[in-house]
Amino acid sequence: MWEAMLAIPDEAGDEGRTFLTVKFPLRDSEGETAAVVTIATDITERQRSAEERAELERRLAQAQRLESVGQLAGGVAHDFNNLLSVILTCVGFAERELPADHPVRDDVEEIGRAADRAAALTRQLLMFSRREVVKPEVLDVGDLVHDLERLLTRTLSERIALRITIGPDVVPVLADRAQLEQVLINLAVNARDAMRDGGTLSIGVSGHGEGVRVTVADEGVGMTADVREHAFEPFFTTKEPGQGTGLGLATVHGIVTDSGGTVDIASEPGRGTVVTIFLPGCDERVGAPDPPSEPVTRASGGARVLVVEDQAPVRRQACRILEANGYEVREAAGAEQALAAWEEVDVLVTDVVMPGMSGLQLARSAAERNPDLRVVYMSGHTDDVLVRDGARARKFAFVQKPFTRAALLRSVEDALAAAPREVRAER
Repeated sequence: MWEAMLAIPDEAGDEGRTFLTVKFPLRDSEGETAAVVTIATDITERQRSAEERAELERRLAQAQRLESVGQLAGGVAHDFNNLLSVILTCVGFAERELPADHPVRDDVEEIGRAADRAAALTRQLLMFSRREVVKPEVLDVGDLVHDLERLLTRTLSERIALRITIGPDVVPVLADRAQLEQVLINLAVNARDAMRDGGTLSIGVSGHGEGVRVTVADEGVGMTADVREHAFEPFFTTKEPGQGTGLGLATVHGIVTDSGGTVDIASEPGRGTVVTIFLPGCDERVGAPDPPSEPVTRASGGARVLVVEDQAPVRRQACRILEANGYEVREAAGAEQALAAWEEVDVLVTDVVMPGMSGLQLARSAAERNPDLRVVYMSGHTDDVLVRDGARARKFAFVQKPFTRAALLRSVEDALAAAPREVRAER
């Protein structure tokens, strides 16, 4: 008995069918083979199911690996942001005190520039780990790509042509504009580096089912199967040392996933790369952009501010900034300590993620004691509650870590200038 696999292509040019064949001889009375009986079983669907199951298992393993790395990256970035807040604040105070011709001033400014670069790197980590504060809005992806065309052209070399195609029936999506722009820029940079001899970068936007499909295709060197397998992992790069952080595609994956979408890569060596992004649509209409806010000129007037932050260095610097600008400042190392010694204040400045009671829970309890309370949240990242309840509706004032003196003061001034806001934290 013999077993064999047999693939028979369809006349229409489809993938065809796969059969498992079993053959055994029929012998005559003298033991000679008189005939061969072949039994063929169509196992096409069984084989496709096995391939689909293997692909799903591969994707699940990759998602679990990315999730675990993302949690680690987000935690590291959060702690690093606290350190950067202290560094940037101290740099700001030093620059204000040092005269322009002081020999140390150049060193202080260089420290500030290095801290800014470090802050940009942590933002990429937070995007990848889906812990950055997002400001979702209703967007037309086609318009966004057109608006970004000039910047993308400058990003590419002169040897690379940019071709943009916007299809009909492109539905609105709900996403963070700045993050989607970051996705396209990251993909354009990768395409540029893959097309050192020139070529065409094609960006297409089209309706796809109940959402939008964005394709970014280059004519570069392409990827091997092993490179594709690890492409979305943070710090994985095929570039020379010093030429890239390895966070470009990891950031793309984090942003798209955080927006409820999916991203796939199709690539072969010598045949370029196509990145396909799917974003779910929404039923809302694209609205006009908000008018720019007027500069806040309101003086502090001795307003009372309570700073709640579990990291002592960050808390000290925040208090120092506010006190230097005329605010009456109190401080607490945590939510429980703040409530236990509660005194009436005008503004609560609180970290979002703290041991024990969170900043959201603190704000809700504090607002019950003082309905006129203004709240400013500060964090290097935020949990789903703040994003869902606050960022889109813009109910809360927020200062992103690592914060500068100007950013913290502006947030507090904005909170004082606005009407008291509802503070809630639904679970």
